[in-house]
Amino acid sequence: HVAAPGNAAAVQSAARLLTDRAWPVRWAAIDAVAWLAQGGSPSTVRVAVEVLAVRLEDVDWPVRMAAAIGLNNLLQFLAAISDEIKSDGPDSKLQVGKIDDVLDQMELLLDPLLKMLQDPAKEVKQAALDLLPLVCEAPFEGSTNSIPSLQRILEDVSLPEQLRNAAEGVVKMLRERQ
Repeated sequence: HVAAPGNAAAVQSAARLLTDRAWPVRWAAIDAVAWLAQGGSPSTVRVAVEVLAVRLEDVDWPVRMAAAIGLNNLLQFLAAISDEIKSDGPDSKLQVGKIDDVLDQMELLLDPLLKMLQDPAKEVKQAALDLLPLVCEAPFEGSTNSIPSLQRILEDVSLPEQLRNAAEGVVKMLRERQ
């Protein structure tokens, strides 16, 4: 990374690489976009979530996996900075993207994540499972739509136990919210 986090121009520049024909370029660009968006303005963060969401449906599985990981990292940062801003009190002058700025985008991530749960690559399924709880924490009506896909993972004995346990944890969280 050659630019400081939060630099909108750098996010846009890295985002242009997300459409490169070579999957390793797209894969590296995902990491750059997710990292550079941290500490950016609300609009910069929203752009990053939008462009990374598109990569959840990339033709190449390493790119899909990287997009889920990048979004996971970005959303965790946004949640942490949101907590920090809240603890600073109402006088906080910090004008950076917060988790509240992207809550309405969470529904856009759900369908691609559900498709990723059906991916033949176990690494892709794991990345989707890691991101799903953050996405489903947002209060939107369709967040419980992931339960049938998660149930299929729970019942698939050919999958590693760790993956099935992660799916069980997400199902439990979603059912508690119903």
